Amino acid sequence: LFTLYLAAVLEVLGTNLSKSVYIRTRSDGKLFNRARLKSSTKTKEICVRDLLYADDSALVSTDPDEIQEIVKHFAMASTMFGLTINVSKTELLYQPPLLDQQPPCPDVLLNGRMLAQAESFVYLGSAVTSTNSSDLEVDRRIQAASKAFGSLYQRLWSRHDIKRTTKVKVYNAAVQPALLYSTECIILYRRHIKKLTRIQLRHLRQILGIHWQERVPDVEVLRRAQTPSVEALIAASQLRWAGHVHRMPDSRLPKAVFYGELSVGSRKHGGQKLRFKDVLKRHMKKANINPDNWEQVASDRKKWRTSHDQ
Repeated sequence: LFTLYLAAVLEVLGTNLSKSVYIRTRSDGKLFNRARLKSSTKTKEICVRDLLYADDSALVSTDPDEIQEIVKHFAMASTMFGLTINVSKTELLYQPPLLDQQPPCPDVLLNGRMLAQAESFVYLGSAVTSTNSSDLEVDRRIQAASKAFGSLYQRLWSRHDIKRTTKVKVYNAAVQPALLYSTECIILYRRHIKKLTRIQLRHLRQILGIHWQERVPDVEVLRRAQTPSVEALIAASQLRWAGHVHRMPDSRLPKAVFYGELSVGSRKHGGQKLRFKDVLKRHMKKANINPDNWEQVASDRKKWRTSHDQ
């Protein structure tokens, strides 16, 4: 009720705020057909000012002056509800546009105190950076998996009275989720896949007792462990997540973002940074899923899971 109340107050107090994040979206067409978003009749535009999850709130805007107004209104709404915002736990993350000369980060005040500026912060267990890079999140995943693997070394991995199949099952249940947490909705480049794969194979070689002198190829290590590769696991999780978002109601923000794009701004010519849709389309082609009619298959949950788990 608190988050819904704040959202309603922000909607009322923010009627004069016009430079928040606007998304142009429509879910009745093909996901990979960007031309459908140019329609003036079937496309709708939504305004995003706040991302609320449980007791966490993220306020967003594309204008430095307007973010100050949104923060002020949010503080007013909290005061009306009898709550106080902890300024020391509130941070400002500035993601500048891709320009040759980056504009300086604006100063934002909350109750007369300046908010601390951060290059990154952890939100819902995942790292969000000012550059939108996945490098930090991949490093955190590797650290988490290494910590989980090391904590079980004396009690499990180094013991000879426990079957290797049991060790692999424990690894898949306890260590691998830490390694691949949140990878279903982030963009990973080839260098990220290689780093994650290197950790997985290192762990599996220790579990199976395979030494480098034996010159066992990576494919053989995965075959002996009867475990899919990191790339296959990530592809399956991202396809599963895409099907889950597709089956959401059209009123849900994740689906609006998934099927839409920013109303303002354009991409530069030449080499582009990967988008989630680009990676998803690549996974579909590798899984022999037609990108033109994948929504029809994804509408059936059981059929969709079977199509990409094979």
